[in-house]
Amino acid sequence: MKWVQALRPETSVWAHRAVVAALAVLCAVVTLDTLPDLGLIPADLERRFVVGPLNLIFGAYSLLIAVVVTWKTGRRREGRHLALLLGYVAASMALSVVPSGRTEAWRQAVFAVCWLGAIVEGFKFFTTFPQLVTVDGIRGLLARARGRGWLSVADRATARATGALVGTLAAKVAFTAVAVGFAYRLIGEGSHRYNIFSDFVRPSGLPAPVEALLDLSGGLVILTVVAVAWTAFRLAGDVERKRMLWIVLAQLTVAVFTVTSLALSVLWGLTGSETIRFLRGLIAAVHHPLVWFVDLSGFALAIFHAGALDLRPVINKTTLYGALFLVLTFLFATVEQVAQNLLTDRFGVPDGFGAWLGAGTIAVAMGPIRDRIERLVRRLGKALEEDLGA
Repeated sequence: MKWVQALRPETSVWAHRAVVAALAVLCAVVTLDTLPDLGLIPADLERRFVVGPLNLIFGAYSLLIAVVVTWKTGRRREGRHLALLLGYVAASMALSVVPSGRTEAWRQAVFAVCWLGAIVEGFKFFTTFPQLVTVDGIRGLLARARGRGWLSVADRATARATGALVGTLAAKVAFTAVAVGFAYRLIGEGSHRYNIFSDFVRPSGLPAPVEALLDLSGGLVILTVVAVAWTAFRLAGDVERKRMLWIVLAQLTVAVFTVTSLALSVLWGLTGSETIRFLRGLIAAVHHPLVWFVDLSGFALAIFHAGALDLRPVINKTTLYGALFLVLTFLFATVEQVAQNLLTDRFGVPDGFGAWLGAGTIAVAMGPIRDRIERLVRRLGKALEEDLGA
């Protein structure tokens, strides 16, 4: 019926604003209910601020951006989808904090619905931003993607996946089913403590194949959304791509910090290096606040920025120095560990000698390693430019 179609959030500005307003009310009610109980989180809990107040703070930040996007760009289709995406994210973050350590059934159910909504709206956003993704446009991409190599294979695979999701009901149902599995993976029994996003363990009592599928669901959802975003980027013109590069830069920054944090944790466990422990603590202190701020701000800048600024040199620098830091950190940890085992233990060399040797090795290797990584980044950038221009 036409009046029902007119009330759908993707077609009606006022219906869309009503949904965002409802999500704002939900966030406010949940936050006011949660704040008095934050003291129930043990004071000696590791990352207490991250599992408690931080999610409420960035839930409020996400909601603020959603409201601004709604009123500034609510008449544009991509603006409506982004506002709903950020609104659902805000609600999920507010609901994720569980100070008592035991999640009520209503909170689990509402969180699952909001998390599912965020996934669906993320998919819809990238089918409309930076321009509308159509089946005909995807067919044109596939007709041009005749090259060889892993990049061309990835282009064809992502374009076909996006075409199926945009053009067939079966693919949409399958994607929704995987997203439901991802939502259940987060709220399943025994999967969290104090925060739905933390202390991740397998839900109990499920057959092993079902558990394996649930383990894969999150990765499949993320890869699918990335595939749609990449296809949308390839379909866009030069100005539209410059707008989308804000999101690319944000996600690249998030990836660099996440990989660095994981790498330092692994290295510290393997080597016990005090220098690595210090770096791990430093990265851990800024990781979550920086990641959430950059991630959310990247979407806001993309939707509001006209696309005049070319971020590709900045992205290349971020890639280069992020990779350089990781390689040199692994080199430092390896040299320090070898020096510790061979020189300190066997020959009685002072304990700090391993750190000095590792730093000296990095100083010597920095130039050649930087040159190699820079050439690799340039080759990758050139390959991407040739692929996009084909």
